[in-house]
Amino acid sequence: MSRSALRDALRQAPARKYAKNTLLWREGDTFSGLYLVRSGAVKTLRLTPGGEEQITGFYLPGEYIGLDELAADIHRSSAKATLGSEVHRLPALQLYDLMATGTERRHVYQLMSTCLRQNKARFHQLSRMSAGERLAHLIYDLAARYGFQGCVLRDFRIPVLRCDIANYIGVTPETVTREMIK
Repeated sequence: MSRSALRDALRQAPARKYAKNTLLWREGDTFSGLYLVRSGAVKTLRLTPGGEEQITGFYLPGEYIGLDELAADIHRSSAKATLGSEVHRLPALQLYDLMATGTERRHVYQLMSTCLRQNKARFHQLSRMSAGERLAHLIYDLAARYGFQGCVLRDFRIPVLRCDIANYIGVTPETVTREMIK
């Protein structure tokens, strides 16, 4: 199989439409497979012991969701559309069959490695940077993931709410506003 067999299999699955704030899966649900965002944006989150949402990631068109869930039989987080979104899903059994080939298994491992690197970068971001640096890093990251890296843009629409940005980078919504207008 070619290196793109996983993406091809996902794209062949029908895209399901999710309205804003609709859950793709809930924490504790049986692992349902790997997802690929076709349009819109999706956030992943966990509930804290106090019942508050803690956002763990944002996913944009062309990005996989669920790579960090492969090791478990249940989802350890929830996924929710932040905008009206279309998402492809490759059911778990199909994913496991596809991973039976060494080439596709290696491809999935590379994707998981990228996920781990991003998580390490986020940990560094949260533990070492100021609020302004965290926000700038997130905006740069979103721009690069949208393919705007190196471009000068006057307008850039961030597909998430200010309160979600604040939650993700560990500051208050007021801090996000203050840092954006500096």
